[in-house]
Amino acid sequence: MPNSRHLICLAVALAFNARLSADDSAMNEGAYGPEPRGETAGTESIIRMESEQITVKFGRKTSEVTARFVFRSYKPKESARQLVGFPDYGAAIKEGERRDPKGEAPWHGDLNVSGELHGMRTFVDGKEVESKLDYGFVEMTEDQGWKPGKPDNGTLMAWHTMWVEFPPDRDVVVERRYTVDNGETVGGIMMFDYITATGASWKGTIGKMDVDITLDGWTADDIAWETGGKKKQITEGGPYTSPGKKDWKIVSPTHLQFTWKDFEPRTDKGRRSFQLVMIGTNPEAISH
Repeated sequence: MPNSRHLICLAVALAFNARLSADDSAMNEGAYGPEPRGETAGTESIIRMESEQITVKFGRKTSEVTARFVFRSYKPKESARQLVGFPDYGAAIKEGERRDPKGEAPWHGDLNVSGELHGMRTFVDGKEVESKLDYGFVEMTEDQGWKPGKPDNGTLMAWHTMWVEFPPDRDVVVERRYTVDNGETVGGIMMFDYITATGASWKGTIGKMDVDITLDGWTADDIAWETGGKKKQITEGGPYTSPGKKDWKIVSPTHLQFTWKDFEPRTDKGRRSFQLVMIGTNPEAISH
């Protein structure tokens, strides 16, 4: 990924052919954000993402993350079943190095990330459940994440996976809690990225996304905005925090929030991701 970013996001895991008949939301087989399995351009899932809440404690080197998703199945009369996972780029790189220590295999992708996710915990409707680490191959697409790949044309990926039942008469809450190293560039710029693009394949629009960020060791003055603010990056073209400053509510010097409602990442290019970029106090990286 560019600028050694670590993209933090929910995704569904690769499924094996033997499982497809039991999976009612067989759409995309792996992506950046929460997405059903199958081809990205295929029919939408019968499950809708009613809301998502991303809560981040952004520290000097690491971030503590809680990602909470509310899903609703529109399959009548009986439950839908979905294999759901969370991508772990660091784990994929570690496994790739084990399988191919010389980095010569065609699938040995260049995923510049900070490291594995730490302390992953998974909850379904408030109950902690076990997840396992699965591996598979994906192929990058231009703007909506991944599609299924093979060893000769794809990149090795990893997911923390578990099966989830979605009854027809109530919401289902899936929650992930973990710690991750912040993305870092030359000059000490730190960042947190979250990709929503692959949410396009859920049924209809994403109802609502609330983002709540607490800064630990930083203040709002350290945020790199494309325009405005006390500090901004010298390097033309970014990276900058997005969405822009006007979309964020600065609750206090260490607390920020923003909300997107009823959005469709497939057609709304401005809502396919968000990114928080912190400049800090490195004199080579900032100007006043």
